[in-house]
Amino acid sequence: MKDPYSKEMLLRGLIQMAYSDDELDEREWKLIERVAIANGCSKSKLNQFLKEKQPIGSLKKLPYEDKFEYLYHLLALMKADNEVLDSEVAFIQKIGHQLGFQMAAVMELYPHVHVNLRNTEIILQLKERLKHLTLDNK
Repeated sequence: MKDPYSKEMLLRGLIQMAYSDDELDEREWKLIERVAIANGCSKSKLNQFLKEKQPIGSLKKLPYEDKFEYLYHLLALMKADNEVLDSEVAFIQKIGHQLGFQMAAVMELYPHVHVNLRNTEIILQLKERLKHLTLDNK
């Protein structure tokens, strides 16, 4: 993600997702830290987001590539603690819809998301395929 707004929305969303079960698992926090560092966010800024717990904000204006990355990271976070909770699924459904994805897009991406592995070729193919599973293309 290049846009600072996209990066901030991603990190706020990951924090909210991590707290969707009222508990921040250490493995979830480590993943959030890795995503923050990869996106040029300092630990102090990330801790500020954690303390503030502000709403995510509008996701509609994000470019498609950032929406895809956002969804990808949410799914990775959901898998980080090896538990998939109803609250996390509900959160992903809600945010996926706000990002403009049909539930079919979430379901197609889900089995390809791994916490410690990212197959770039498959992800690029999925990114193209999921364009057809946005709410605009219903």
